[in-house]
Amino acid sequence: MPQTNSSASWTVEHAGDLRIVRTRTMRGPSVVNLAPVIVAELRAGALASRTPTDSPELVARLLGALPLLGAAASGELPLSWGDALLQVTIELQRLAGAPDAFGRVLVDDPANDRWSIAVGFDEDALTSEALRAAARILRDCLRGDDPEIAGTITDLTQRHERARPGPTSRAMIEAARRRGIPVRRNPDDGIVQLGLGAAQRRIKATMTDATSVIARSITTDSKWLRTVLERVGLDTPAAESAAAEGNEYRVVVVNRRVVACAERVRGEGGIQWNDRTDDMHPTNRVLCELAVGAVGLDVAGLDVRSPDIAIPFRQNGAVVTGVDASPGLRKHMHPDVGVARDVPGAILDMLYPPGAPTTIPVIAVTGTNGKTTTTRLIAHLFRETGLAVGFTTTDGVYFQEHQLLEGDLTGPFAASIVLSHPEVQVAVLETARGGILRAGLGFDACDVGVVLNVTADHLGLGGIDTVEQLADVKAVIAAVVKPSGHTVLNADDPFSYAMRERTPGKVVLFTTRPPAESPHVKEHLELGGIVARVELDEHEEEQLVIRDGEQRLVIASVSEVPLTFGGAARFQIGNILAASAAAYAQGMPAELISRGVLGFVPSVARTPGRLNIIETALGRVIVDYAHNAAAIAGLLDFVTRMPAEHRMAILSVPGDRRDEDMREIGGLAARMDYVIFKEHERYRRGREPGQAARMLADGLLATGFPPERVAHFDDERDAVAHAIGIMRPGGVVAIMADDGSAVLEQLRPYLASEE
Repeated sequence: MPQTNSSASWTVEHAGDLRIVRTRTMRGPSVVNLAPVIVAELRAGALASRTPTDSPELVARLLGALPLLGAAASGELPLSWGDALLQVTIELQRLAGAPDAFGRVLVDDPANDRWSIAVGFDEDALTSEALRAAARILRDCLRGDDPEIAGTITDLTQRHERARPGPTSRAMIEAARRRGIPVRRNPDDGIVQLGLGAAQRRIKATMTDATSVIARSITTDSKWLRTVLERVGLDTPAAESAAAEGNEYRVVVVNRRVVACAERVRGEGGIQWNDRTDDMHPTNRVLCELAVGAVGLDVAGLDVRSPDIAIPFRQNGAVVTGVDASPGLRKHMHPDVGVARDVPGAILDMLYPPGAPTTIPVIAVTGTNGKTTTTRLIAHLFRETGLAVGFTTTDGVYFQEHQLLEGDLTGPFAASIVLSHPEVQVAVLETARGGILRAGLGFDACDVGVVLNVTADHLGLGGIDTVEQLADVKAVIAAVVKPSGHTVLNADDPFSYAMRERTPGKVVLFTTRPPAESPHVKEHLELGGIVARVELDEHEEEQLVIRDGEQRLVIASVSEVPLTFGGAARFQIGNILAASAAAYAQGMPAELISRGVLGFVPSVARTPGRLNIIETALGRVIVDYAHNAAAIAGLLDFVTRMPAEHRMAILSVPGDRRDEDMREIGGLAARMDYVIFKEHERYRRGREPGQAARMLADGLLATGFPPERVAHFDDERDAVAHAIGIMRPGGVVAIMADDGSAVLEQLRPYLASEE
């Protein structure tokens, strides 16, 4: 019956305003929670200025429908619409049979009609539906209608059961997780990946990736099966007598060994299963193992009819009535009578014999700048040891030197490709903020986490408005390092260094500052920690060094490392130290790190768009993907250190940067002789053509830079063409390329050589 009192009229009129406008599924660790969650954004429209407790009728109706709601003890609902949606959703999940779920209100901003909540899940299909049902129940209560709870719970329970893996698959998954084996499940086909990369195995219930197709075919063809079994001396029943002989037993054989036997017993209370494993006659065990071997299965369930499993088959007329290539496990793990048998453990022992690896090293790299170069260098170091490496970068997904997919692929989709590749022995994953915010990580844990730096970039996007919030996003990498792993942190960056308090891994520091300027590094060394840093030798030459206790391991002289271009590219030193520290923490000897660092020569082929130095007939060109203040400052510093008669820069940044950030970046170019600002249509991101370039130019002109030495274009190709037209021998031009391949192609007619 609809509400009639005046205090509730507003709820009836505006009940439809309460709606979920967007959801995001975070299947991996995220800044919200290290376990999977769905984030839902809620709007209340005209109800935003009210709260659920403003309507006593709503409270009473809702608590009447869901009496065990979290706030029921006090007789009230929480004070916000976000709290109400969260608690109703969690209660619906519980009533549908899901385990207790994590829940939190992330944003409570009624002034801007905005709430955001996070709800944990074991099956995202249930949680998505529960969120929609919770919003519908709240609207019904606002209108004064009695919500349909019983039918909703029935629907949600059915949805949960459809989405969940079957009981046998669940048993296998739980057993694997207890052993610390990574589990990746595809809910669409029921296939479960155990382990990662080259250590992976795949199962579907109790069928494994080693299950023979021919053997499965034998089990489904009664004549063929009878022929195979009779060849090894096992009787099979005639069709007319198959249902009349002896007691029924299910025998499970794993890796040609009997691991369980259960007897099916009919009683007044229905069917029960009694464990009889220890009662099997030794000869019967051997015959069952022989039968499964003859069929060719690695895991099998044999259906046997026998007066007594304890008496040899040949003495009591026992017969094998069927063979199952994917036997169920409940009757053996949870018998009604007798001892529980760990069949999942036996299958896992077969898939992963003692000493066999169940995973591969996973190295995750994050930070504001330097991620791609550091990722590529780490991948190169491990390739040099003879291991097969898969890695992800903003350029694409790679296996060894082969690009599998092209694009900015630094999120969970790309990580999944690498971690599911059956030949990958080491995974190196560039991990950017966007993927973490959008869907969480593509892995549950890593062996080495590298946090290069945290500086202002992309602020104002995705709910990240401050550098502190950005640091929280990057810190997810530190948080998922295994307790047995290592977290490589930049001791010179306060946000990175602070993550030592948030990681379960052992902390490794790197620093480019002189030892006297790093007191916390000194303390870390005194406590037995590992540090990668720059030290001066007796000739005052800079050396890259790893300190590990009393050991001083020299990697190389800074000037010798190709990535530093004779020491001029100062911003690369931190990347090299971080990569060296990551490799060392993962067990690579210093001499191999040294060889790899000295052999990693930057080029268009090896590090496309990352500090590519090209000699042209018109002068030297540097092509780089610097795209924020810190990266552009580092690149321009490199340009000023290079010998040149004339220095020119072509700069741009994506249009979604804040106005003040654009002006600041424009001012960084004041040390150049000539500056060209440009745009790329792909990166305008809501701004009018030419607006971003003009704003950058305004920032430079505000420093007093002569306007006649400034140009701006709303197209990257036009900007490069203008630079080509005014280049001079002996000069250098740095191009911050949005489309690196197109810029390189534009320069090709003038190419002299490439470093």
